[in-house]
Amino acid sequence: MSNDVFQMPEQAEILVVDDSIDSLKLLADLLSGQGYHVRPAANGEMALRSVAESLPDLILLDVKMPVMDGYEVCGRLKADEKTRRIPVLFISGIENIDSKIKCFKAGGVDYITKPFQSEEVLARVRIHLELRQLQLQLERSYSELEERVQERTAELTQAYHALQASEVRFRGLFENSPVSIWELDFSKAKAYLDSLKDQNVDDFEAYLNEHPVTVTQCAEQVALLDINCAAVELFGASDKQALLEELTKAFTAESFELFKHQLLAIWEDEPRMEQDAMVTTLDGEQRYVRINCSVSPGHEKTFSRVLCSLIDITEKKRAEEKIRRQLVELQTWQNMILDREDRVQELKREVNEQLERLGEPIRYSSQQGLP
Repeated sequence: MSNDVFQMPEQAEILVVDDSIDSLKLLADLLSGQGYHVRPAANGEMALRSVAESLPDLILLDVKMPVMDGYEVCGRLKADEKTRRIPVLFISGIENIDSKIKCFKAGGVDYITKPFQSEEVLARVRIHLELRQLQLQLERSYSELEERVQERTAELTQAYHALQASEVRFRGLFENSPVSIWELDFSKAKAYLDSLKDQNVDDFEAYLNEHPVTVTQCAEQVALLDINCAAVELFGASDKQALLEELTKAFTAESFELFKHQLLAIWEDEPRMEQDAMVTTLDGEQRYVRINCSVSPGHEKTFSRVLCSLIDITEKKRAEEKIRRQLVELQTWQNMILDREDRVQELKREVNEQLERLGEPIRYSSQQGLP
């Protein structure tokens, strides 16, 4: 047996150790006749040298031998890591319980008494060869499993470290972003909406119009996981805790209308949503914001992690409103000027008509296009 590669029972190598030449030849002939490869050894020293050169699959070991008995040989085999797992079957002409117990204590797996019964010897040999084969298969399977577990553990450890590094980078970007970011958990609201689908609700917008309290109920189920410094600054709070404690001040009727649109997006399983809205700071100031909500990868089914960014577009809105007012004012002046020009032209025509009745009409340089 080399490198724990076990032979099939019919091809197994069996070391037979016995100082009795007759017993040694009897066992060798019996086992060879069954196709086993038999290696004979006449004493303990020869047996140990044979095992050192090549590991057998099974050892039949006589108990009573000169110089080194079977107990000592077995003890040395069991003390060596390379040979300790080779099954040893003791052979003895002594048939008493004490001898058998001593053999088992020395490390033997079985006990065969002399004179031999061929069928018994062959049966015991085959059983222990098959057990050894199963043991080695189990050890190989365990080794392969352990190797796969180690590889998988290494992969998971690497992935975990990468995830940690990614989380650190994310947190750094999250906290230091100049844009207000809210990390929200919509999973309970999503589960509630899914339950409505199970109740055969098809038109969710109509359902919300008929059951407006649903918007409030879903809003109460949304968990705020975190906010960044820009969010604290946008709402005029001193710190995160202060904003969380006074967040109800920031909610208005417009806020629930905005949340209604978010629920409609969740109903349609839309992972992204964008819209403009007005929010109220803690001191009552109204600010225009552009809201972008995005479900984090891996959370699309539950909406358990949603990032919402609020970009302050108040100055942009105010500039647009100022331009709009100026355009309206300019249009008004243009209309007034056009009305005055039309009135001047009309007066000129009336004067000409009067002069024509009196004689030659007066021609004005700006009147060339008049009839």
